[in-house]
Amino acid sequence: MAVLGAILSGKTTAETAVAGLSPELNAQIHTLTKDNKAANFLRTGCYRQWKLTQRG
Repeated sequence: MAVLGAILSGKTTAETAVAGLSPELNAQIHTLTKDNKAANFLRTGCYRQWKLTQRG
């Protein structure tokens, strides 16, 4: 749904790719870092940066 929204709203190819990859990437990062406090701290910062990237 995010990809369709990105296409219909005239986003660039890169922005559309980010919209498509975001849910899966977020899930994988969460799975890989869930038991590591240091990684969770870094993940939080990376997540914020990823969201800023998505906004363009």
